Amino acid sequence: MSSEQWIALGLLPRGRFTFARLLAALLHEAALRELARAHGVKPKGFRVEKANADQLAEAVAEEFARSEPLRTAVARELESTTTVSSPRTSGEELTKSRDELVRQRDEVESKRRADEVRKLERSTSRAMRSRDDAVRQLEEARRTILELEARIAAKERDLDRLMASIASTNVGEDEHAAAAEMARVLELEKALAEAEATDHANRHRIAELMSRIRELESENRELEDFLPRGERERRKQVRKSYEDALRRTTLLPRFEAEFFRSVEALQVAERRQVFTALARLILFGSDYPSLQFKSLKGTGGISSIRASEGLRIYFVRTEDTVLILDCGQREQQDGWLKRRRG
Repeated sequence: MSSEQWIALGLLPRGRFTFARLLAALLHEAALRELARAHGVKPKGFRVEKANADQLAEAVAEEFARSEPLRTAVARELESTTTVSSPRTSGEELTKSRDELVRQRDEVESKRRADEVRKLERSTSRAMRSRDDAVRQLEEARRTILELEARIAAKERDLDRLMASIASTNVGEDEHAAAAEMARVLELEKALAEAEATDHANRHRIAELMSRIRELESENRELEDFLPRGERERRKQVRKSYEDALRRTTLLPRFEAEFFRSVEALQVAERRQVFTALARLILFGSDYPSLQFKSLKGTGGISSIRASEGLRIYFVRTEDTVLILDCGQREQQDGWLKRRRG
């Protein structure tokens, strides 16, 4: 094998470790030490005099690509050594040896890339699990807000009744009863303030979760760009199936003018109850426990849900849309249905 061929082998990309092994196998330790002294090569952590053949070969192979004089000296030494030890070695056998080294290099590179893909897949899976956890926490926070709004509405309704009772109390009535009513008012105001503070905290938590979801989605998109094309397509199909399921469970609302006229006639607390019930219908569907969904027979598909003990909401649902028709007191339902049929 000529000097030029040895230099070409030593400069193969990612072939330094294999070349160092060749140097240790083909050259005597004394020859390697002499090469290191002559060209200022220093093994890592050892002096030239104390280093063994493997350490000297590793240092020479590392410096081989940077020093042309060293390349020439090493190539001549290898050429003379292989010529003496293997004079009958054919060019075909040397080519096969070099091809074997290239094949080993390609196998190492292929394994490295496969490890990188596996690491990216694990990172993507972790990011998706974190995003799903954040979405679940967001839904729980939203449900908590809806429950708190219902409690706030109930407290406001109790407060309105107490204030009306105090206003109607005659001046000559027992002062002790009036003081008890006022204490009850103060207690309800305190409970209302606590509920509003909890509501504010939950809304702040929702904002934090939404921000975290956006960060995780951005990180997930960056990681997916490194995945093989087939894996990216598979994940895209899974995500599309999830979005289709989400569209089936989340309703798009539309409103008739009669509904808004009826809402304007209600008290503030009742309006809050109506829109709280509608939010549950839109987000969670008619199976939500507190809605008490009913399908009204003989009405052409009209259904109703419960906004409060005596207040109902009437609507017609299609596949993914809900048309809100009206709202009113339960005892007025029969008259409303007759007018609707007429």
